[in-house]
Amino acid sequence: LHHSLELTELFAAHARGDGGGLANAAHSLKSGAGYLGAHELQRLCQLLETRGRTGVLTDTDVLISSLQTALAQALLALRAELARQDATP
Repeated sequence: LHHSLELTELFAAHARGDGGGLANAAHSLKSGAGYLGAHELQRLCQLLETRGRTGVLTDTDVLISSLQTALAQALLALRAELARQDATP
């Protein structure tokens, strides 16, 4: 739940053009992605965090689209791993 709020904030900050909010949300999501081993998601969060901190928000919509794809892939992998663990006697 915590990370879904940060994802919502990331989208909202992007829509507002709020670089600081974008950086903060991306930083928090990056930590969770790293914990889960979702390296592509972590890399995209780092790029968004840097863009937000520098205030260079060009092409962030492309990065956010890529982030959404990477997030979906990470969730599929996590669900598959959880199902595999549940199936193991």
